Amino acid sequence: MAIIPTKADFVSATDLKFVISGRRVEDRILNNIDSLLDLFHGLESESDAGVKKAARINVLGRLYFATDRWLKIADQGSNPTVNPRRRPAVFALYKLIVDRIKSDAGVNESVMPSWLVKTFGKDMVEHGVHVDLVTDSARYLSEQEREKYKIVFKGGLAYQQKWWEDSAALILADTEIRNHNDVVNKVISNLFGGYVVSMSGDFYSGPHVPAAEKSNNGRYHSSYFSGGSVLCAGEIRIRNGVVTHINDKSGHYRPDSSNLARAVEALETQGVNIKNILVKALGYGEMMAERYLEKINERLDVYRTISHHASSAPSAISRFEHGVVMNRISHDVRKEAFEILKAHWINNGAKPPRPGHGFQARMDCYVCKDYSVYWLKMNELKTAAGGRIENIVVPEIASLLGTGPGFITRPRR
Repeated sequence: MAIIPTKADFVSATDLKFVISGRRVEDRILNNIDSLLDLFHGLESESDAGVKKAARINVLGRLYFATDRWLKIADQGSNPTVNPRRRPAVFALYKLIVDRIKSDAGVNESVMPSWLVKTFGKDMVEHGVHVDLVTDSARYLSEQEREKYKIVFKGGLAYQQKWWEDSAALILADTEIRNHNDVVNKVISNLFGGYVVSMSGDFYSGPHVPAAEKSNNGRYHSSYFSGGSVLCAGEIRIRNGVVTHINDKSGHYRPDSSNLARAVEALETQGVNIKNILVKALGYGEMMAERYLEKINERLDVYRTISHHASSAPSAISRFEHGVVMNRISHDVRKEAFEILKAHWINNGAKPPRPGHGFQARMDCYVCKDYSVYWLKMNELKTAAGGRIENIVVPEIASLLGTGPGFITRPRR
């Protein structure tokens, strides 16, 4: 089994003497890798091997994407803060991470690329599949078309092409209302533009235009990657190149809190100062980006890493974790989870996170989100009880729960 170095060992290996430019403290990707190494070794020391294995794989995946991105930037020579003299040490860490993922997750190198996408990406949920395939109202972009909407980061600022004028000229990005080919881009909500993050950490943002059924010209989050997996999707606010807000509001993908955290990390690795960015995730309220990442890492446990919605299949990031962890949770814990959800989903007029807030408010309750891995089965029990939550009988037999993740296959065109 590959031994992942500690933060101290990695800092020592990447420390360069007499550096004028590209100092280590200026390299945001390396700083992110440092934090992830600390987090990984904190999980290594946990005694609950079953529960923490999924969390460790979560961190290993983040380390893989961070080191991979650093190596690509170093090879391109496009970022002065990334010093290519550190490449041997970063590449050595990258190889160790690949070997550790292979051993911990039980995957071989030939299937690892697709495994990474399916494990750490986010597929469309049923709503998105319905809009794109049943109503046939979405327009998918070609790779060439998609590049028009790529956000380019330089010196911590965001730049975009003037796509509303069919111009490739780069200007400071701004998520204001644009007119494009006589179609008004209503940017989803006031001064927020729709965005998606690719699996490699690149941001794309352009018009977001709902369309009539069968019109095949709607522009949604799914348009950028033809309904394929993304790291995250939602809304972003940019003013004169400065990113000020980001959230996870996407009806097509419905990202979970960890997907949004990966989007914030992607901004940081692009050189953006996240200190003053406001992050808003469903069920978490609004908070500063650094605090949000701290909160997500504090909650790096089985319930946080396995988050999905009642009306959809588990998020792609949770598929492996769902299979690993569901077989390790005790029957008593499962029963307790159903009892808690039942108490919360009964509608007594309470406000989240207090019990009795009702089924419709589950997305605004962090307690319910803690047990989101049980939502699908709870929904089945609700249906079996004639839609009356108070009549739900909590199962005594663990086999009723099943262990299959039951995900939606990505649509192809």
